[in-house]
Amino acid sequence: MIWSLKSGESTSGLLVVFVLINFSSAIYFTMSKTEELILKNTNELLRSVGVASKKIVHFSELQKSASSMFVAIFETMFQVKLKGVIRKPSHVKDYEHNAQAVITALGKSILSMDLSHIR
Repeated sequence: MIWSLKSGESTSGLLVVFVLINFSSAIYFTMSKTEELILKNTNELLRSVGVASKKIVHFSELQKSASSMFVAIFETMFQVKLKGVIRKPSHVKDYEHNAQAVITALGKSILSMDLSHIR
C-alpha cells in the first residue's frame, strides 16, 4: 500500500493511546474481535493524523503495510522526513529497516532516550 501525506491537526499522543487501546483490548476479545478493533483504531489514527490512504479492511493488509504506515504516521505527526527510509520497500529486511528507523527517531528526537534494545 502507498501512503500519501497531507496537512493534519496536531495529534501528539494518539499513537501511544492507539497502542495502549489495542494491547489492553487484546486481553478481553477473541482474535477476530481484536483484529476488528485494531483495524478500526488504525483507520481512525490514520484519519486523525492526516495520512490519506484507502481504508484498511483486512488484518493481513495491515500486517503487510505496518512499517510503511508507522513511517507515514511519524513523518506526519512530527513534520519530518526520516533519513535513510527505504521509500519503496520490497524485501522483509527493507520493512525491518524502516521500522527500526522510526524506533530510532522516536528515541532520539522525541523521547530523548536510547531505544536500541527494541528490535
